[in-house]
Amino acid sequence: MVQISGRYQHVENVNFFELLKKTGATDEQASAGDKTRAIMTVALDGDRVRIKLEGFGEDIENHFVLGQESDEKLQKGIVSKTTVTKEGDTLKFVAKENGSETYSRLYKFTDSGLEVIMNLEGFEAKRIYKRL
Repeated sequence: MVQISGRYQHVENVNFFELLKKTGATDEQASAGDKTRAIMTVALDGDRVRIKLEGFGEDIENHFVLGQESDEKLQKGIVSKTTVTKEGDTLKFVAKENGSETYSRLYKFTDSGLEVIMNLEGFEAKRIYKRL
């Protein structure tokens, strides 16, 4: 089993600019987000998950209990209702709005890093991180 807890440095995007545009970001905002090389800290302790993201203009830290819906702080003061589940070397985050799924992220961990696969209304993007 791969070590999930650790620090990760963002190195590459696939379709992330386009995903940001689908969320309503302007070209300028999407371009800035696409160029951001954030550092993510992931801590898994039993059924508790902590995710800290540094480098998007503001550090954001969220705490989850596996299988339980939690408030997830996002950029610009946005809060979503998010449930995290774990299966093997992956963590799945499902955000809901008005009771239905609106956005999901699948965190796939490897010995060398982390791939975050995001899905918004059927559109997929990826952010790729290396393990520090």
